[in-house]
Amino acid sequence: LVGAQLMEQCICQLALALSVVMSGSGDLDTFRLLRRLHRRSPGVGKAKTGGNEGGDHAAAGVAANSRNAVARDYGSHMSMGLAIGLLFLGGGQLSLGTSNLAVATLLAALYPLLPRAPDSVHYHMQALRHLYVLAAEQRCLVARDVDTGQPVNVPVQLRLRDGQLLSLLTPCLVPELAGLESVRVL
Repeated sequence: LVGAQLMEQCICQLALALSVVMSGSGDLDTFRLLRRLHRRSPGVGKAKTGGNEGGDHAAAGVAANSRNAVARDYGSHMSMGLAIGLLFLGGGQLSLGTSNLAVATLLAALYPLLPRAPDSVHYHMQALRHLYVLAAEQRCLVARDVDTGQPVNVPVQLRLRDGQLLSLLTPCLVPELAGLESVRVL
C-alpha cells in the first residue's frame, strides 16, 4: 500500500507540474490526460463491490475502504482539480508569471505533501493552495474590431528580445511582457 500511495502522489505532482507549464492554455490534449487521470483516481466515480455497482452497496464499499484509501482519494481529487484549474486559468486569459513572488507563491501552493482528509491540518494548510492566484498575470492579446468592439482573429508577429519571431492568431496568450520587443499586425 505504501508503494501505491507513493505512486499516486508522484502522478499527482507530475500532473500539477504539467498544468503549470501549460497554464492558461486550455490545451485539449493536456485536458484529456488530466481528466483521464482524475477519473482513474480511487474513489472518483462508482465503487466496485462484487458485481453490484449501485445504491447502498456502492456506499458500503466506499465506507469499507481503509483510511489510507480515503486519504489518497482526497489528495488526488484536490490536486487533479487544481491541475485542471491551472490549465484553464482565468478562462484561458491568464498565465503564471516567473517573478520571484510568483515562484515563491507557486512553491507554497503546490507543495508536494497532499492532505490525508479534508480536515487534515497536521502538515498541510488548505489556505496555502490558494496562493497560486498571486502568480497569475494577464497575458491574453485580443484584437477588437474598431466599429463593433467585438474580438476578431488577426495574425500578429511577436519579436522577442532574444531575436526569436512568433507568428500567432489573436486572441492568444503571449510570452511574458518583459521578454517582448515588438508586436506587429500581419
